[in-house]
Parts: sequence; C-alpha cells; structure tokens
Amino acid sequence: VDDTIHFLTRFQEERQRTASDAEAIHQAFTGAGTAMIMTTVVLLAGFSTVAFSGMRDQRIFVTMGGLTLAAALFADLILLPALLLRFAPRRSVPSARRLVGLPPRHPQPVDQPEVA
Repeated sequence: VDDTIHFLTRFQEERQRTASDAEAIHQAFTGAGTAMIMTTVVLLAGFSTVAFSGMRDQRIFVTMGGLTLAAALFADLILLPALLLRFAPRRSVPSARRLVGLPPRHPQPVDQPEVA
C-alpha cells in the first residue's frame, strides 16, 4: 500500500509538469520506482531470515508475507501504470494547452462567420 501511495502521489505531481500521462508515468517510475523496488527487496531480505526458522508456523507466515510483497510490487510496477493510462481522468484541453504555453482556445460564436 505504501508503494502505491508514493507512486500515485508522484504521478499526480508529474502530471502537472508533463504534457501526457505516459510521460508522467515514466517520470513517476524514475522518481519512485527505484525506491519501491529497494524497499521491497529489503523487506524480503528481512523476512527471509525467518524462513530458515525451525518453527513451521513462522516459515508459513514468512512465505505468505514474501509472496504478498512480491505480488504487491508486481501490481505497482505492471498493473498500476496500465490502469492509470486506461482509467485516469482525462485532462481538460485548456490545461494541456497552458502546459505547453499556448493560450486557451475560445470557440467561434455560431452566428458569426469564421474569418479566413
């Protein structure tokens, strides 16, 4: 859950700075992806010390915990970006135009002819 929150927060920050969601996801990976991987590796290393315990219940707990951590990392690195690309709310056109330095577009009134 922690990694997901960090990634989503970074995605929101980068979304305000970049022109596309794909670029925002790429930048979020650059900023938060390494930390997500490293924290998961450190947690797995800590859990693995108990995996060699003589107590069967502890080994089962550590195995389940490690699988859960690995599944969560997979979901954060693979599923979350795909879901963001597909289901993230679309940006409004004026904000995207403002992002690249263009003035907001005002539609022509219906009763006036368009000037060529």
